Amino acid sequence: MATTQPQASAPAASRGINGLALPALIASFFIGFLGIVLGHLSLEQIRATGDSGRGLAIAALAVGYVTVCLTGLALVMYFAIAASRLG
Repeated sequence: MATTQPQASAPAASRGINGLALPALIASFFIGFLGIVLGHLSLEQIRATGDSGRGLAIAALAVGYVTVCLTGLALVMYFAIAASRLG
């Protein structure tokens, strides 16, 4: 009696990394708002198509929001120091 060996199934075809995820991460270091917008668009596309790159998109959002907050804080400090020197 011959026994049959279970055959390994081929791995599911994985989709590539979303085309906006990496540019979103790179942009978020320099232009926070652009990184945030691209990160949200990337997440939306990833949900719709099943692409990979969700971690990159989330990292882009985190870095983008931190960049925007730090830029805003720097501007507030700049204007506060400038106003204190005038008056």
